[in-house]
Amino acid sequence: MENTLKRRDFLKYSGCLLLSSMGMVGNINIARASSAKIVIVGGGFAGATCAHYLKKLDPSLSIVLIEPKSNYITCPYSNTVLANIKKMSHITHDYSLLKKFGIQVIHDTITDANLDKRTVQLASGDSLTYDKMVISPGISFRWKEIEGIDQSTTEKIPHAWQAGEQTKILNNQIGDMREGGTVIISTPREPYRAPPAPFERASLIAYRLKKSNPSAKVLVITSGTDHSEKLPLFKNAWKKHYGDIIEIIEGDDQGALAKVDVKGKAVSLKDGTVIKGDVLNVIPGQQAGLIAHKLNLVNESGWCPINIESFQSQKFKNVHIIGDACIAGDMPKTAHSANSQAKACAVAIISELNNLVMPETVYSSSIYSLITPKYAISSSALYRIKNKQLVKVSEGLSPIKASKKYRYKEARFYEGWYKSIVADMKMS
Repeated sequence: MENTLKRRDFLKYSGCLLLSSMGMVGNINIARASSAKIVIVGGGFAGATCAHYLKKLDPSLSIVLIEPKSNYITCPYSNTVLANIKKMSHITHDYSLLKKFGIQVIHDTITDANLDKRTVQLASGDSLTYDKMVISPGISFRWKEIEGIDQSTTEKIPHAWQAGEQTKILNNQIGDMREGGTVIISTPREPYRAPPAPFERASLIAYRLKKSNPSAKVLVITSGTDHSEKLPLFKNAWKKHYGDIIEIIEGDDQGALAKVDVKGKAVSLKDGTVIKGDVLNVIPGQQAGLIAHKLNLVNESGWCPINIESFQSQKFKNVHIIGDACIAGDMPKTAHSANSQAKACAVAIISELNNLVMPETVYSSSIYSLITPKYAISSSALYRIKNKQLVKVSEGLSPIKASKKYRYKEARFYEGWYKSIVADMKMS
């Protein structure tokens, strides 16, 4: 049997701006590849979205999503929990809709795999075979970069860069902080997940403290590699809304933070300066998720090299890598980037399985940041493949002198963006 899909729908469902030199008319005949099995590892913004769009493009595909957690708690919007604006339930989603859509979701972890023979072994003892595997492992941490912190210290010095229990710990510490205390937030060296998010976090913690602990302070220590074009917007907004509640120390290119005294709740800078705080939110350096390292999908950078046209691993032919873990040129490691990559990857897989030409793709990324519940800033960009590299071709940024009404609209856009991107994952 064959499934005939109109070309315009094929392009639309990719979720990207897909351009074809053959035009937007005619039909694409997609053979129902009933024997094709797709295994997707990781059920975040990239993995769940890719599963959704693969099934949408070809309902006959057998798709298995492997994700250890029964609920997905999003990093986007998690800073609103720290501000007491939203509750954890607002950023917690389950996989019931994805299952109803025809995706088999297995809550388990991979213990081993043979990527040449296309088999994976699960902790439960089950073994799976596949024709194509999509890896979306997110991030893990480079614990050795800052002296004094590692996995064992995260209950006392939370990073909260993977939402969930860490969000709760940091939230409780802020609530329990003494009157007039100091929250210290340190950023890692780039590349890292959601580069503007530490500054949004500083903003929303300040929003909370201004109401509940007005003599408290928020100190942001950057690594010196924070070249976010939004930083001037944040500084302007801080001056407007928070006066001297937020301070910032911009470090050198090697990173401003050298050491953390967990017991004494103090940080040491590269120049020897010691700063004591009450709540320390130290965000470590990052790399691809640990499963990518175990499966030998990373290079010396700690991230996964890919062929950008298809997101196929440069090391294993039938493995595709999307989301934060992959090296995607100019694209930042954000939820929107993961969403855009997931849809393009789905189209690339469908194209290959059915001997179709992969349409030219334009990728997108938008990043919203709340300063207050009614005041937000944003940046967005489009990316194209040029000389086998993904490069930024255009961008937009909130005007620094925008009106109050404009900022309010951006806050509402952020809310709509969040609902839409979660819906694209087929999550409740």
